[in-house]
Amino acid sequence: TVSSGVAKIDFQTFFGNSQSPIGPADCLAIAHNFKVVCVENIPVLNRSTRDLARRFILMVDELYNEGCLLLCTASAPPEELFKSDELGESLLDLEALQFEAEALTDAKSRTDSNLVGGVSPKAALQRISSEEGGTAKLLAKKMTGEEEQFAFKRAVSRIIEMQSDMYFERHKRMHSQGKQF
Repeated sequence: TVSSGVAKIDFQTFFGNSQSPIGPADCLAIAHNFKVVCVENIPVLNRSTRDLARRFILMVDELYNEGCLLLCTASAPPEELFKSDELGESLLDLEALQFEAEALTDAKSRTDSNLVGGVSPKAALQRISSEEGGTAKLLAKKMTGEEEQFAFKRAVSRIIEMQSDMYFERHKRMHSQGKQF
């Protein structure tokens, strides 16, 4: 549903459509065209639903980068949205997540996708490739789910940050002046 700068999306209908899977261009188009995105009925996600989780994470990343507001209804709070199938517990280390949020006072550094250590796949590949045995480590990380856990942590961190007054002020600045960071 679309109404004057606001998009309303049902999670399963939008992200779970196997006939027309959502990709990066779709998420970017939504972030460019809507100031507010409402996602309803977000389930707890796990490794067996990782395709849905990846699409949702991609949407969160694009909305965050464009300074959009994200309103959600979900089966769990952000820090419990991503669960381990095997352990039945969160895939996140909340203490590390809190440390990251406190350490990152300059939000701009989080969105610079060309900067080594940034959050884009290109930056992640640069970071891993610059390490000794980069290709082998990249494959090992994918096989152990470390990259997925990193993406989950980043998404939760962003969802939490998107609830802050600081983020709301950023949204107002970006959209009232028509500027993009």
